[in-house]
Amino acid sequence: MTTLVKGLPFLLGILAASCSTVSGPAARGEAIYKRLCATCHDVDPSRDRPGSFGGPPVTGASRELLESKVVGNQYPDGYSPKRPTQFMLPLSGVTPAMLDELAAYLSAQRTPSEPSGN
Repeated sequence: MTTLVKGLPFLLGILAASCSTVSGPAARGEAIYKRLCATCHDVDPSRDRPGSFGGPPVTGASRELLESKVVGNQYPDGYSPKRPTQFMLPLSGVTPAMLDELAAYLSAQRTPSEPSGN
């Protein structure tokens, strides 16, 4: 019983970390991110995905960047990419509403010290 009680904070921490804290458009954006983006970018959008084809962190990515890169396969004018690679291919079937929701989710993932528009 003592071991169970000692391990309880750890188990509660794991449970809390697995629960989503976003709702509305951001929650729909989280589902879109997990379905379309997490394969190449990390499941946690603030982390770098290791490996040759792993995508950079995308936390806080602006709607403009998402539309340019996800749909048009290019960066917006004046944008300086985090990596010099061009592995990402455009995704078909992504609607403007999906981009809005994805941007809402990625924006909600920013920490207060991060600037917007990455």
